[in-house]
Amino acid sequence: MMIVTVHSFIQNKLENHSHSFEGKGLFNKKTLSFIENEIHMELQIEKDKIVLKRRTEKKEEFCFTFQEKKNTFLLYCGTIGNLQIPLYTERLIQENGKIEIDYILNEKEKFFFKIIYE
Repeated sequence: MMIVTVHSFIQNKLENHSHSFEGKGLFNKKTLSFIENEIHMELQIEKDKIVLKRRTEKKEEFCFTFQEKKNTFLLYCGTIGNLQIPLYTERLIQENGKIEIDYILNEKEKFFFKIIYE
C-alpha cells in the first residue's frame, strides 16, 4: 500500500461546468482510494475497465463502470431506491498513473474525467 498524491478533474461538457480536486490517497495493487469533500472515492483499475465507486455519508452509492466503446450503467443505491442510468464510454486511456475518460451519461450529458496519481 502506498500513499499517493491525487489530482482529479471532471468537466460536464453540456453545461461547461468543471470541478477539480487535489489531495492524498491510498494505492493498493489496482485500487485507488481517497476522500474528496466527504465523499469516499474508490477506483478499481483493470486492464480494459475502470470501476469508480462514490459513497456519501448519507449512505448513497454511485457505481460507474467504464469500458471503452461499450454501453454500461451508472448504478445508484440510496435513499430513493436503486437506479440504473445508461452510460457510454467514448474514450478510456490508461497510462502509468493517469486515467482519462470521455463518457456520456443518460444518452445526452457528456463528461470528461481525468485523474493522476503519483
